[in-house]
Formats: sequence, C-alpha cells, structure tokens
Amino acid sequence: MRFMLLFIFATTFPSFVQADPLVFEGTTGVGKGKHIVFVAGDHEYRSEESLPALARLLAKHHGFKCTVLFNIDPETGEIVAGTPSNIPHMEALATADLAVVFLRFQDLPEEQMKHFDEYLKRGGPVVGMRTSTHAFKIPAGKQYSKYSFDAKDAGYELGFGHQVLGQTWVGHYGRNHQQSTRITIIDEMKSHPILRGVKDVWVQAGGYVGKPTDGDILTMAQPLDGMTPDSTPSETQPPMPSEWTRTYKSASGKEGRVFTSLYGTPEDLTNDGYRRLMCNGIFWTLGMEDAITPDMNVAIVGPFKPNTFGNQTHARGIKPEMYAGFESPIPANNNTRKPEAKAAGKKEKPKRDNSKKSAGKKVELSAELLVTGKPARFVRIELPGDKRILTLAEVEVISGGKNIAKDGAATQSSTNGEGKAARALDGNKDSDWNKGGQTHTTNAGSTNPWWEVDLGESSDVEKVGVWNRKGFESRLDGFKITLLDADRKEVFRAANIAAPEVMEIDVKNEGKLTYLSYAGKPGAPVKGGEKTAKGGGSKNASPSSNEPPLVDVPADYRDPLPFVFQKGDVVAI
Repeated sequence: MRFMLLFIFATTFPSFVQADPLVFEGTTGVGKGKHIVFVAGDHEYRSEESLPALARLLAKHHGFKCTVLFNIDPETGEIVAGTPSNIPHMEALATADLAVVFLRFQDLPEEQMKHFDEYLKRGGPVVGMRTSTHAFKIPAGKQYSKYSFDAKDAGYELGFGHQVLGQTWVGHYGRNHQQSTRITIIDEMKSHPILRGVKDVWVQAGGYVGKPTDGDILTMAQPLDGMTPDSTPSETQPPMPSEWTRTYKSASGKEGRVFTSLYGTPEDLTNDGYRRLMCNGIFWTLGMEDAITPDMNVAIVGPFKPNTFGNQTHARGIKPEMYAGFESPIPANNNTRKPEAKAAGKKEKPKRDNSKKSAGKKVELSAELLVTGKPARFVRIELPGDKRILTLAEVEVISGGKNIAKDGAATQSSTNGEGKAARALDGNKDSDWNKGGQTHTTNAGSTNPWWEVDLGESSDVEKVGVWNRKGFESRLDGFKITLLDADRKEVFRAANIAAPEVMEIDVKNEGKLTYLSYAGKPGAPVKGGEKTAKGGGSKNASPSSNEPPLVDVPADYRDPLPFVFQKGDVVAI
C-alpha cells in the first residue's frame, strides 16, 4: 500500500520530481578533492551558459568537482532565465569549498535559500559575477530578506551584494550591444596572483558602475564606442573599477575570501584574457594562489558557441542533463525565440487595419499589441531600423490621474547637442526645438534608437502621452512603446505606431490610441505616418520608413542647431 501511494504521488505530481544536478567530475589536477558549486540565475546575461562553460573547463583541466545549479521551470524541468526563482539542489553548498554565483533578483523558496544562508554563516568563499551585486530581491518580512539588494536591516544594509561582494546595484555605465569594454590592470596590482598571465582583456558586455566599498581593486574598465577590441575609448566615460578582492566576516567569526567581477557573459568568456582572469580569481578565492601560473590551461572545453545576451533571449528546451560530459555543446541549442504569450490575463491582439479611422477619435492599433494589466516600472520608446533619429518633446505617464514620469530618471541610446533624455520629462511640451525642451539622439542616425524612463518603482500605468517635434514628425513613423516591470519583462507593448503630433495611449483600455494636434484638438497621424502603420507588426514595417520622407520645408524654418560635423556623419563634397 505504501509503495502504491508513493507511485501515485510521483506520477500525479511530476513537477515535484527533480533530476539530479549537473556535475562535472575532474579526475586529475591540483583541484582534485575540491568541490565548486556554480549557481546560475539571471535574466539577461546568460549565466546559464557562462557557468557550465567555466565549470567544465576547471573540471577537465584541473580536476575540480564542479556542480552547476540553474533556475528551473518546475513543470518542465527546463533551464529558464531568472524566473521563476527556483534553483533545486542548493543543498550541494553543504559540501562546497567555493560558491560561484551569477544571480539577479532572486527570491528563492526558504527551503532552498537556507542552504545559501548556512554557507555564508560558515564563511564560505564567494566569487560573484555581473548581476550578483543585486543577486536577491526579497520582500521585507520574509525570513531571508536581509540578503535583498535593497535591504535596510541594521548591520546588513543593502544585502548580499554590499555585505559580501562589496557593492550593491549601482547602475549601468555603458550601453549594451553598442559599447564594449576594455579591462586594464592597475599598475600597482600587477604582482597580484590573480593577474598572472592576464593580458588583452576585452568583453562585450556594456559597463557597470564600479564602486566597491573596500578591498583591493585589481582592474579598471574603459567603455568603448563600438563592439570591437580596437574601438575608440569613450571621451565622456573614464575607467571604473571592474574586478576586486575583499573578505567578509561571517556569523561564525570566520572571514571568507571574495572575488568580484562586474562582467561575465558567455561572449565575454570567449576572450582568453577575461577567461584567465576568472579562472585565476577562482583559484585565489579557494586559497590556491600558489597553483596559479601565467600559462595555466584555461582553454574552452567542448563546443562553445554562446547566444548573444539579452532579456528573454535564452535558449529554450534545455535541461541540465543535456550538458553532461565534456563534449556536449554549450548551449545545447540556439532556439532563443520567445514563445507566443498565452498566459492567463494576457491579451494578444492580431494586427488590424486602421485605414478607416476618423481624425481625433480613439483608434485601435494596427500593430501587434500585448496587454497584461500588470504594473510597470520602465516606459520605453524605440524606433526600429537603421539611420533613425529619435526626438521627443515630452512624455507623460499617468497613474492615479497624475503624471508620475516627471520624477523618473530618463536615458536614451545617444545624445545630440543639448537634446538630453531628461528634456522629455521637463514639462516643456513646446513643439519648437528652439524652446529648449526636446530630446535628440545622434544626428548621424543610428540603429534602433531608444528613449526610456525609470519610474523608480512599479506603478499601475493608465495612460502614456507622447508629444512630437514640429517639422520632423515623420521621424516617429513606426515607433514602438513598451512597458516593463521591475525585472524588465514586458507588461505592455504596441509596435509600428503611425507618427502623431500628440498622442495618448490608453494602456488600461486595450491600448487604444487617440491622435491630437499640437493645439490639443482632435488630430490624425501625420502625412506619411499612416502608411507606415498600416499592415501592422514592426517586422512588416515598410523598409522606406527607415528614411525620413521628403516634406515641405516651413517658410519660417531655420536650422536650430549650430552647424558642426559629428562623429559618424557621412559627407559628400
């Protein structure tokens, strides 16, 4: 009878049955007898590819036992990126000599989190990568909330990142996919064991702000204006700390060694210098600095062709056992396509034709629409295509009948002249550039330029208002607006929208659009804009929308910007 009950439980509730963790067993080398546990769980930077690649290398070349844990979908057993917060087999930390963590905003079940808590209480050494400065986001009042990146607990302020790694989340310093990063060694630290044999370090991840509280800073990161190792260093972004060592004092009184790196995407690991830096850091944190040699074997083991990092660009359909052995490909596939949203509460609208709309009336989007009704923290406006210029006079975000955008923090993909991102929140809605209230990305045009506001906290957004620039309205042809939650997951999306003079997007009313004139009267899409929007879907936008259409020049027009060539301008004489 007991056997029958167990059998029924196992077959009825398969989501509770977990596969064994991924383990790479080394056989010979200086690491034989040492156990490293790698914990992968971020949303964007492909920790689920970086950590098994590092683990396999260390096991194969140096003999370590390496256990790799992942965010797992409890229903399918597949590896997921950051969400849900579920990392089985955390009990492996009980026998770990080192924990290598690459986490972001996790809120693990208490039965999993307790093993991490116990590891830190005994002063276990830690290597933290990239988003681990904000590894946990745990609501106040929960048992392990002190580890949250924003914790206010006396004696453990700002959580795991601040207390263990030496820094909590501060902010981005470079633009992902537009600015890569060159990492250089601080002269006074050249003799440090972690830096033996390290040279020519270049990573593809954009810069993070580095402000360690203490410890020894080993390296500095210089943002580059491009995605190649020889790209020009940014003239406005001086180097910031990128890797450092420190110790933390545990509840047991023991001090644990710590090595922190603000980088670590799988594409970063394709750089020999960065890969050596990480391996050396792991050896040092284990107290094995005497084994570090300038020519230590850090070669990649097995096929390794990483996916480009990004939100929701993780490979689907992969289970941990697919990485077993030293010859399995990492990642196991390149299927990064996001499945169609069918979750309860989400409404996916088919594309519609808005060619019969009347001026000034609410119209339905002609574009793909996602409405979830969930709160949002970020509002983002983007122009798909090449050689696009994004200008905005004002953006309002209405919640509770009030504009909450004015207190937000605005950023954009690039800036031309005085057209800073914050101008879209300054309350100046004048459509005339000369009135000093408009944003402007690079005048040379760029690929997929964007503007975004961080509202500071998640809010129930009702409407979004957009004010355009007079005389250049068609620049907004085919724009996309997305609302993202605190984890940067889409909660609202409308794409390929015809350019307005002024527009109201009714988020709560299934994304209905209302076109207005600059005077606030009923309006319509600007001439040329409606053509772009018809047919719907940003991927179906007319290629010609990437270039501004020819328009009549107003009789009183004069160029508001001083004549000056900028980097990237193409001039024919």
